[in-house]
Amino acid sequence: MLLAHYPPASTMAAGCFILQVWLHEQKLESLSADDMREIKSRGFSDAQIARATGSSMLAVRAYRKSLGVLPAYKRVDTCAAEFQADTPYMYSTYDGTCESTPTHHKKVLILGGGPNRIGQGIEFDYCCCHASFALRDEGFETIMMNCNPETVSTDYDTSSRLYFEPITVEDVLNVIDVERPDGVIVQFGGQTPLKISTALQKALDDNPIPAASGQGNVKIWGTQPDAIDEAEDRDRWMALLTRLNIKQPAGTSPRQLKSILTSQCWLISIWTG
Repeated sequence: MLLAHYPPASTMAAGCFILQVWLHEQKLESLSADDMREIKSRGFSDAQIARATGSSMLAVRAYRKSLGVLPAYKRVDTCAAEFQADTPYMYSTYDGTCESTPTHHKKVLILGGGPNRIGQGIEFDYCCCHASFALRDEGFETIMMNCNPETVSTDYDTSSRLYFEPITVEDVLNVIDVERPDGVIVQFGGQTPLKISTALQKALDDNPIPAASGQGNVKIWGTQPDAIDEAEDRDRWMALLTRLNIKQPAGTSPRQLKSILTSQCWLISIWTG
C-alpha cells in the first residue's frame, strides 16, 4: 500500500518528507512489513518512527523484529572490486544478505566515541584501542563499534571486526543481535556511549540476549549504568556525597527560570554568610 505512493530515489528528500507526514497519521500496528522495510530503507530510525506513531523506541524495535525487518551488514570493499576482499569492516543496510559472518567465540563489543572531529577525544580513542589490545591478548575477539574513520580505533588491525555505525541504542542493539558478545564496554568512548548506557541496560534486562559463546547472556561489563548515572547526575552525586558525609561546595541543579532565581538567592545567602 505504501510503496506505490512515494517518489523514486531521484526525489529522495521529497519522498522522505511525504513519508514523515504519512507516518504521523499512522498507528504502529497498522504498518505492514513492506511499509516498515521502506521506512527503514529511507533512513528513519526507530526513535523517529516512535515519535511519529506515538509509541516508544523499544516498542518499534520489537514490532519491527516481529515483522522480520532486520538490518543486513555489508563489508566495505577495500579492494575496489579489483579482487575479492575479506576485510572485517561492516556497515548496515536494509537491502540484501548479511555478510558479517559472526563467530561463536568469546568476544567483547567496545563502543567508541562516535563522530568526534580530528584531534578531539583522543583519550577516548586511546582507551578503546588499548581495551581491544588487552582483550585480544586474553583470548577474546574484539568488536569495535564507531563511526569516525579518522581514529586509530577504526584501523584494520585494532580489532577483530569493526562496525561503522552510529552510537545509538538502536544501532548498538542491532549489532548485539548479530554478534551476541559476552560483554559490552561503554566506559571508554566518552559521553556518547555513556549517555545511552542506562537505556541499553534496560533493553538488555527486559529482553535478555544469549551470548554466542553459550556463557550466559550479553552484559554490560565494568562500571554499571546506574553507578555511571549516579556519578553524572548532579543531584544524585550531591546526595551520595551527603550520604557518605563527604564535604562538598554548595551547589544545585536548577532546570527552570524560577528555580534558577531561587538557587541564586540560596547560593548568595551561603556565600555571604
